[in-house]
Formats: sequence, structure tokens, C-alpha cells
Amino acid sequence: MRKYRLVVIIFAIILIVIGLIDLDYNDLSWTNCKGTYFGIIAMLFTITAMIVSNWDDKRNANKN
Repeated sequence: MRKYRLVVIIFAIILIVIGLIDLDYNDLSWTNCKGTYFGIIAMLFTITAMIVSNWDDKRNANKN
């Protein structure tokens, strides 16, 4: 399961990079780039969830 989470983390990082490339750097207003901002935030939350899930697996494995 940890390998799956690592793949999800790598995929989320790729999507963040694509989102950063897609930004209109001439106009960074919320109304112009709202979808890209939400995508970047969602991928950051996904990465955080995968990291916390890996930590929880390690913690549970050490208990047994």
C-alpha cells in the first residue's frame, strides 16, 4: 500500500508542476486563475494525506 501512496504523491507533484506552468503570470488574480489555484491546493492536501497515512502505517507496524 505504501508504494501506491508514493505513486499518488508523485502524480500529485506532477499535477502541481502542470498547474504552475498553466498559471497566467501576467494576471494572478483569483478570478483569472481560480481553477488552477484549487487544483494546486487539492494536490497539496492529497500529498499531506498520503504522508500522514504512511506515518500511521509505520506507527501501527511498530506497535505489533
